[in-house]
Amino acid sequence: MNTPSILFWTRYQVVLCLLLLLNFNSNAADRYWVGSGNWHDSSNWSASAGGAGGASIPDNLDVAIFDGGGDCNIETSINVMSMQIRDGFNNAISVIDSSIVLINCCGYTQANGTLTASSLSIMMVYGNMDISDGEFDHSGLLIIQPDPDFESIQQFIIRLVLNALINRFQPDIYMDFEDSVEPFEEIPARDPDPDGTGNGCFSNDWNAFYKTDICVAESRPLSDIAVERSDRYARAGSYSERFYIQPSPLDDWPPGEATHRVELAPQSNSPFNVPYEGDIVWYGASYYFPSDFVFAPDDISNDIRFIISQWQHGSPGSPSLSFEVHGDMIALAHKTGVSTDAEFHEPIPLETISRGEWMDFVIKVKWSQTNGVVEIWVNGEKKFDDQSIQTIYDDLDHGGRFKFGMYYWRWKEIESVEDSLEAGITYREIFIDEVRQYMGLEGYNTVVPSN
Repeated sequence: MNTPSILFWTRYQVVLCLLLLLNFNSNAADRYWVGSGNWHDSSNWSASAGGAGGASIPDNLDVAIFDGGGDCNIETSINVMSMQIRDGFNNAISVIDSSIVLINCCGYTQANGTLTASSLSIMMVYGNMDISDGEFDHSGLLIIQPDPDFESIQQFIIRLVLNALINRFQPDIYMDFEDSVEPFEEIPARDPDPDGTGNGCFSNDWNAFYKTDICVAESRPLSDIAVERSDRYARAGSYSERFYIQPSPLDDWPPGEATHRVELAPQSNSPFNVPYEGDIVWYGASYYFPSDFVFAPDDISNDIRFIISQWQHGSPGSPSLSFEVHGDMIALAHKTGVSTDAEFHEPIPLETISRGEWMDFVIKVKWSQTNGVVEIWVNGEKKFDDQSIQTIYDDLDHGGRFKFGMYYWRWKEIESVEDSLEAGITYREIFIDEVRQYMGLEGYNTVVPSN
């Protein structure tokens, strides 16, 4: 009597597991730890033992191998086919806070090194668990099923739940710029502004979530700016989004708006709602500065700084949060108080720009007037963590939507353009890819840029 039900359940498991795997990475591979720091930093992983970093981060069908490299921190949950800690690894792996480690089928082996897991963590291992040497200190929940083909109903349900927790849901917004229906085509007709201002700014719908937001001097040609898909560089796939801008020439300085903005801005009626008090939103994006990008000299880096991303609240006044380029550094700019008369705080350096390399950012924001949170990771390494920061202005009931590109507000002033030209800065060009947004308590894995 029991045999048919067991057989039926086994087949049921197989079907459901296959359905789950269809949503995951289908290119199984060995991944070797060669770096030091965060598990989710692709520069720490290689496709060969002792090889160059930069391979994809191991996923649910990959084998994670530790045979060298430094310490590894698992700060958010992971899902791999198996984990092998070999004799050549003599450092530490730390499973931090409430992270989940799910090993899908082929076991855990350890011949050296140390694995330590917090009391809040969960580790579920399918296949043999063979610890021949080293130290294994797991104070959280540890579930072992040596034979995955005969897991219990309870274990199977746990696996489904853990898979859901690790992989989460699809991002609320994902733009990889592979879709050819989203080109920037031409500047629309613009009637001169009788007041002499604003006649260079316009917008076009981009998709359901975004529109172009461009300010170029009314007399200048299209070649002065660009917001377009480009196949020159790509973080993933074949395309990224190119943002290009030249300042208004000194000998053709406009009476109205000087050229200063090329961005993609959130639609006011976007299907992704504006965040309100207490909402937690995760953002992911990759930035690329070409190898010929000119850094502003230190003595004028503040005077000609510019924004590459901002969280725009849609009301008058500056954003409460933004990323600015100061010389060779990306910094977090933060303002508090009232939106139209905000208090400016000194920008906080986050990361030195690596020209010719993609830089992956993950940002967590809890939107609040009194107890906001901002956490920022760059290439998998946490660079900023403030658990008590104002992210919604006192006079507003909502936070900002993610806006990205280049906002060179200093170039509205002729003196700033003169300084830029003297420093050899005749244009600015950056590329952005893998833009994701997700509203929820845990969203790192949902928004982190990936191949």
